[in-house]
Amino acid sequence: MARSALGAVVHLVCDPHSDLVAAVRAVLVGHARLRRWDRVPPPDECAAGDILVIDLEDAGARPPTANGAASLQRARVVLVLGERALDPWWAEAMRDPAVSAVRLSSGERTRGFRPVVTLVLNELRGPSPEVVTELILDREPDLHSLAACVRAVCEDPWGIRRPLDLATRTQLSLRFIRHRCRVLGFSRVEHFILCVRMVGFEQLVARARVTLMTARRMVGLTNDFSNLRRQLDRALSASPAAARYLRKH
Repeated sequence: MARSALGAVVHLVCDPHSDLVAAVRAVLVGHARLRRWDRVPPPDECAAGDILVIDLEDAGARPPTANGAASLQRARVVLVLGERALDPWWAEAMRDPAVSAVRLSSGERTRGFRPVVTLVLNELRGPSPEVVTELILDREPDLHSLAACVRAVCEDPWGIRRPLDLATRTQLSLRFIRHRCRVLGFSRVEHFILCVRMVGFEQLVARARVTLMTARRMVGLTNDFSNLRRQLDRALSASPAAARYLRKH
């Protein structure tokens, strides 16, 4: 599929006469392109960074075909729930971190689908810092002892560049942070920060299904790949933990 000049595409699965079409189109100007479908589009029409919005009340609550199910593994998904019972297949699909859902009453549907519009805009920006933190800690449970520091990097990826930035943000002493980093196997706090960025980047691409550019922005990785390679080489040679975590990614 030819990609939009704006990057992401929002795929909307709903009735062509639904007010949801106009509501979503109105807020996408300058952000993404809208494509409406009668059923879940095939996977070759979806890409990382796209948003797949499925109105289960309009489009039917039955599970998608195998082809349609594959599309749910390629894009970020927003499920619009209604008053009908949710099929167990969809309930299981909602366990995926790249799938979010909002339930609307009939009144909210007649008032412009505002909760859906808000959720779509949030999805275009990428997962929240809280979600990114959870993805990192789920991938690397050993980092839980410095969860506050992981959270700080996710909340302010471009502001946290040095150990002192981390101490100021978390209100933890620099001595404590350095000690915990050494216990985990990082010879320098900078190596820990780099590890958090790289694990977060990998998880955003693999599990949250955002674009490479969005993932880099969300974890504070610049486009200076030569400098990044030098940082990685230093971390891998000096910190056992960096070698343990980063060589998996």
